[in-house]
Amino acid sequence: MVVCPQCHAGNSPRSRYCIQCGGSLQPAVSAPTEELPPTTKDVHQSPGACDATSHFPHPQPSTESSAWTPPPVAPSFPVTPPPSASEFTALAQHDTLGAISAANLDQAERLTVPHLSDPDSPVALSLNFHRVFVAGHCTTAEWQIENRSDQLLQRVELSLESRGLSQPGRSRVASLPPGKSIRQLIEVDPSKPGNFILSCAIGYELAGQRQRRSGTCPLRINETPGTNININITDIQSNHATGSNAGLGAEMGSVNISNLVDGKAVRTLNDLLQLEIPDLFQQVALSLDFELSVASQIYAEQQRSHSLSIPREMVGCAQAGTLLRLVPVEGSSALPVDFVARPRFRLGRARQEADWVAWVLPRTPENDEKTRRISKVHTVFEATPAGIQIADGGSANGTALDGQTLSSGSRVPFSGHARLKLAGVYPLEAEHLGADASRSLDIDNLALWVGPAAAPVVPAAGAVRFTPAPPMPAVHAAVWLLSEASFGSSRSNAWTVTGVAEIQGRFYHHRGCFWLKDEAPNDWVKINNTSISPSHIIPLVNGQRLRVGAAEFQVEIHP
Repeated sequence: MVVCPQCHAGNSPRSRYCIQCGGSLQPAVSAPTEELPPTTKDVHQSPGACDATSHFPHPQPSTESSAWTPPPVAPSFPVTPPPSASEFTALAQHDTLGAISAANLDQAERLTVPHLSDPDSPVALSLNFHRVFVAGHCTTAEWQIENRSDQLLQRVELSLESRGLSQPGRSRVASLPPGKSIRQLIEVDPSKPGNFILSCAIGYELAGQRQRRSGTCPLRINETPGTNININITDIQSNHATGSNAGLGAEMGSVNISNLVDGKAVRTLNDLLQLEIPDLFQQVALSLDFELSVASQIYAEQQRSHSLSIPREMVGCAQAGTLLRLVPVEGSSALPVDFVARPRFRLGRARQEADWVAWVLPRTPENDEKTRRISKVHTVFEATPAGIQIADGGSANGTALDGQTLSSGSRVPFSGHARLKLAGVYPLEAEHLGADASRSLDIDNLALWVGPAAAPVVPAAGAVRFTPAPPMPAVHAAVWLLSEASFGSSRSNAWTVTGVAEIQGRFYHHRGCFWLKDEAPNDWVKINNTSISPSHIIPLVNGQRLRVGAAEFQVEIHP
């Protein structure tokens, strides 16, 4: 995959121009950035915290140019070129709506989730709803995958998720030769009636790369008839809307089933459940979620199996907290990043109360009015022993989850991927990037560390990534850090950052403190201008300078 240096969209290696912005895909030369020395100002620390800069050497003056130049690219770790420096004021650095204007949206729009169908996609996914979906009655759908590439697809996995289904539907294919297609049945269990969004995701390996593409289509689930006899066929809806149904609904919406079959053939519920609708495969528009080399996956997994230790000079560093904030240093074009390690993650418009600040941008009188429709704390995600749950935070204008309005006071299980719309004006997506809950963070010399002996544990693992959906731009980044969150240039990570390896490293929240581990052998992550050994794990404290690729941040830990 080739990443566009202008809009960061993924493109086919054969493409010369970006499919989204039309820009050239020739490698861009990053602007030089000045090497900044570690901070020397006093930083407030909790008892037992070490000085953020005392244990790492400060950079020495050099007669050579101070411009940062990334090391040569290692073959197993494809990277994207760092963006050129530009003036950008991030939302998290201001308290008022006046912080964001149309002038600084160009940089922000680069982080918006791509949702356009990729014409260079090596796969095509089509669905056929050959049965009527009735709440409370398990049924099947048919899917077809076509390999449009000239190479073998391996480990093909399909998942279908919706709030209207009791659980995700999943299917797998070991391999698919080039130019071939395959059809399979997939079992689904409709649980409640209504109109829903069906989320489709397909993952596969192609030429040493693991890719995932996703798309959506409407889903209609019929209410179970109140009687087993004398069903009115005109009340039943299907998921077809083309061919003989032209003009009766959306391209993939629900239309009356009597337009597809002989209504006289359906008299009872059993007749309805056994009814076969004429085949009509409808293609799902897919966009690239992420691309990750298999070599990077294997290497990262190997690194996680190695024993870790705290550097001797860092065993006296400890800073308890539930919020890690990475603040870009002056002159950096990077966006601020928050890692929130609390049982609840709040979305809303109040910067002091919400973990994800939702404003409708760019700033206009009309958009400001829309922003005021969003409550201070509008929607809440909560980790419970029963799993992650989503609830409306008592908002005035409601929360839509996958096309359905959340009832006030109710909690809905988080399936792992959710499309939200706050107050009908602010769309965003949430995705759970899981981790092995049974795998603990083992640190050999943890007994020498001066930090807390124990801390409450969030009853969930991994991290949840939040991303605004088009046309909403992203002006900051926030990750709900449940146990660990990976970062790197691939969108498979909780935090995507350019100019580094596909999987560069991980942040942890352990024993009430934040930790950093660098997993790729490339010197692209530094603390106070000092590289991190892959066998070391670093406790983070206030005042440290963290460099990730070309971006440099000040570390802030908040209670």
